[in-house]
Amino acid sequence: MLVGMLTAIDVRSKIPEVRGLPGIGCVPWMLRDGPGFLLREARTHGPLFRVKLGPGGLLVVAHPRDLRVILHDQAKDFVRGNTVDLVRPLLGNGLPLSDGDFWLKQRRTMQPAFNRGHIALLAEKMAAVCERRLADIPVGSTTDVHRFFTHLARDVIVETMFSDSVASETDRLDEAFSAVSEFAGSRAFSPVKVPLEWPLPSNTRFREAISTIDRVVASIVKRRRDGECKGDLLDALLDAVDPETGEAMAPEHLRDELVTIFFAGHETTANMLTWAWVELSSHPEWSHRMRDEILALAPDRALDANDLPNLPITNAVLREALRLHPPAWIFARQRLEPCTIRGFDVRAREVLLLSPYVTHRLEEFWPDPDTFDPQRFLDGNPMTLGGGREMHYLPFGAGPHVCIGNFFAITEGVIAMGALARHARLAIIEPSRVRSVIAATLTAGNTAARVERW
Repeated sequence: MLVGMLTAIDVRSKIPEVRGLPGIGCVPWMLRDGPGFLLREARTHGPLFRVKLGPGGLLVVAHPRDLRVILHDQAKDFVRGNTVDLVRPLLGNGLPLSDGDFWLKQRRTMQPAFNRGHIALLAEKMAAVCERRLADIPVGSTTDVHRFFTHLARDVIVETMFSDSVASETDRLDEAFSAVSEFAGSRAFSPVKVPLEWPLPSNTRFREAISTIDRVVASIVKRRRDGECKGDLLDALLDAVDPETGEAMAPEHLRDELVTIFFAGHETTANMLTWAWVELSSHPEWSHRMRDEILALAPDRALDANDLPNLPITNAVLREALRLHPPAWIFARQRLEPCTIRGFDVRAREVLLLSPYVTHRLEEFWPDPDTFDPQRFLDGNPMTLGGGREMHYLPFGAGPHVCIGNFFAITEGVIAMGALARHARLAIIEPSRVRSVIAATLTAGNTAARVERW
């Protein structure tokens, strides 16, 4: 009975509609296992279907051909709109939340700070953080892999963006960003939009978390403006100007971008590395192939950005982890005017839910799609990190709005793998108990691991 209700199709609609339960729709399934639920429905109805959520709903779009139209060919017409209102109190008008001329100006202004040459200069700091963190988990100990990589990625952001000028604030920032992530995950699919001003405990924690983040960021920026340059990302953004107008970022815009980089930057990389080691624990042959490749290239030194092109297996492992478990497993767009997709009518301002998680597991494009197999990225199919023309693979989004930090993330990931190759392997104790956890991104739970000698 439940399955029948869950997969029912409204015969009056041209697009299949998953109705779920009366009144609340598919909310329970989205909260329990959103990625798995959407994938099951896509395999039942195809990569275009509607999902009821309370009185409203979403149009799930997952086919690469449709994604190309939305994210590339007509990207200016498909905007974020009000789909990002949930996290706007935290991220303001940061790049992932903005559109139009304002977005273009911010992107132009920030791009030099994230070009490959500048990221390569930060690789030494990334390596130093990895070595320091690994010293905290000696061989024979146990650790929680997700917590370990979260702290590692946080420290990398602290070092590369702020030159360790927030060391005394890291515990408070950890608590604040954790509260924000949990809030976003719990509210994302709620059919009832509770005003943030209401005096609920969750609202209070969210507001307090934002206040903490704002206070820390404002203090850092003030100290840096009054002090010496460090040559880090903060200096690059303080000095950045729009190449067309010569204007620097306004203080409120700088704040939004710094918070966005800190929040999105360390969550994305932590999840990528966590899921990579979850998969490597079940496929040890790939962990050994990766280690052999790294040690053959750099047996007694840390990796740097120049090594990335010479580590195809390591890159393939990370890319395959991103395919199966993209941290940004969903994102949304709206079109302000009615349109059609595949000849079907789409209402003005209807929320289009784009799911890399589903797209990355479409059998039409990925043979044996649920299997971890980095070989698929080694057989003449490197796949760009920004979606490419085919849009089969988009762990960092695609089109003009592709994540500005994608090369930063993959560089950090490779350097972290290099440090682990010389130190130890992380063996998940019970891989079968690892589960997806929906917060602001796709995280992993039950990731206790032994730190073992190779």
